[in-house]
Amino acid sequence: MNGWKTLMARLSGRSSSFYRKSFIMFLFVAGIPGIITGVLVYSMAGGKLEKELLKLHNNQIEQRSQNLNKQLSNLEMMLAHWAFDTSFDYSLSDRDFVRDFEKTRDITNTLLVMQGSNTMIRNVSLYLHGSQPVLFYPEYSALNDASVISLYDRLLDEGKTTYWTQLTLDPDQPGNGN
Repeated sequence: MNGWKTLMARLSGRSSSFYRKSFIMFLFVAGIPGIITGVLVYSMAGGKLEKELLKLHNNQIEQRSQNLNKQLSNLEMMLAHWAFDTSFDYSLSDRDFVRDFEKTRDITNTLLVMQGSNTMIRNVSLYLHGSQPVLFYPEYSALNDASVISLYDRLLDEGKTTYWTQLTLDPDQPGNGN
């Protein structure tokens, strides 16, 4: 008990600044080898590691761009093939899809195959404007809603035959965009 009081007296008096300075000096001297080792390791391996990580990152970007280029080339080739598909000729505008259910089934199956043929394709639909507008989404449906018909007619008025859209051309939600 007497030793404890002596220690407290030393720390609370003038000698406490000596102990505090000694302790700080001890920590500084003990940390010097760690600081030197850290600087040496960083200077020898840090630059090489940073260059290697940058090189791996650039290689990954290059591989992803090549993969995307291949997918887009494949998609372009499939579109060219679909453009000459005989099931999508001008005779579709005069066809009664309710009576000619075999042709309706063939178009639906073709659209489903198109939809599943590439990972970049989320949805394939076919709109036929005639006396009775028809939408294959990919299944057959006769369109009666004027807002849906006007949505597809606006696309046709632009003069393009193939679209990449961000619009949701879902007949159940014609005004939705995503």
